[in-house]
Amino acid sequence: MIESRFNFPEFFTDSLTRASRTAHAAGSVMLGGAVLLLLAEMIARRIFGVSITIAEEYAGYFCAGVVFLGAARTLVDHHHIRSDLVVTALPGTIRRAVECLAAFCSVICSGYLVIGLGSQWWDVWTFQSRSFFPSRTPLWLPLIIPLFGMSLYMLIQLTRAVRSADRKAQSSGATLD
Repeated sequence: MIESRFNFPEFFTDSLTRASRTAHAAGSVMLGGAVLLLLAEMIARRIFGVSITIAEEYAGYFCAGVVFLGAARTLVDHHHIRSDLVVTALPGTIRRAVECLAAFCSVICSGYLVIGLGSQWWDVWTFQSRSFFPSRTPLWLPLIIPLFGMSLYMLIQLTRAVRSADRKAQSSGATLD
């Protein structure tokens, strides 16, 4: 009989890490797209005296996408804003408790944001809302990007919070920590 070595928690954290890298790449493309779109708008306006009607609208969508898609990768790579000055001065047990509490508070806050974004996405989907710009873009399209990015961030933060509460996981070496 062949023994299976499938480890679901490790597979899940590895999948989240890969998803955060993919989201980061998509955010980078969106940032480049926003820059190119605004550059094209400046050139079109200065040289040809015309405006690209979608430039402002889509540059705004892209910038929101950059922020939300980049949040998960920032967390995975430990490039997020942290206040280690106080936490590192604490004894080991208290430090782990404070880090665990902070992680669970972050899960609650990001979960609240996911619920709000999901509710907003559902409303624009249900009512088929469109932007007021000339493109009349269905708003569910640009809203799904921040919803995906924040959901990914929340899942990564949840795995970090659970791992910080589990002593065995801390000693085994986690992918997301």
